[in-house]
Amino acid sequence: MARHAALLVALLLAALLPATWADGPRSGRRGMERRLQGVVIPKISFDQAQVKEVFQFLKARAQQLDLDSSAPMNLVYQCKPEALNQVVTMELENVPLGEALRYVCMGTGLGYRVEEYAIVISDSTADRARMQTRVFQVDPSMPFASGKASKDKKVTFKGDKE
Repeated sequence: MARHAALLVALLLAALLPATWADGPRSGRRGMERRLQGVVIPKISFDQAQVKEVFQFLKARAQQLDLDSSAPMNLVYQCKPEALNQVVTMELENVPLGEALRYVCMGTGLGYRVEEYAIVISDSTADRARMQTRVFQVDPSMPFASGKASKDKKVTFKGDKE
C-alpha cells in the first residue's frame, strides 16, 4: 500500500512540474544556449543605434519573453569601448535571440561566446587568440595517412593537385 502511495505521489509531482524541468535547469551554459535558441523576438528594428543599446534591448526583450527562466541574462563586454559605440541599422522579425546576437556581431566585427553565467561580447580578434592549433602525428601505416585509400583509389585532400 505504501509503495502504491509513493508511486502515486511521484506521478502527481511529475505531472505538475513544468515541462522545462525535464530538460534540466535553465541555468549554466546549456540553459543559456537553450535560451538563445528558444527565445524568439517578434520584431527588432534599429536605425543608426549604438551597438551597446542594441545589446541592452536584446537582453531586456529576452527577460520579458523567456517565461521559463527567472535567471538574468548577463552580458559581459570584453572589447574596446569604441567598439560598443558603432552604429547598427537592422530590421528583423521572428528571430531567435542567438541569431539576433550573431547578426549584430557579424555586422560590427564583434564576436560572442556563451559562458556558464553570461554571454561574453568581445573583439573577434580576442576570440581568435583563444583558438589553439594542434598537430597530431599519425602512424604512416594507418589507412589514409599517406592520402591513399588503397592501391586503386587515390584520396585527394584540399590543396592537393591531381
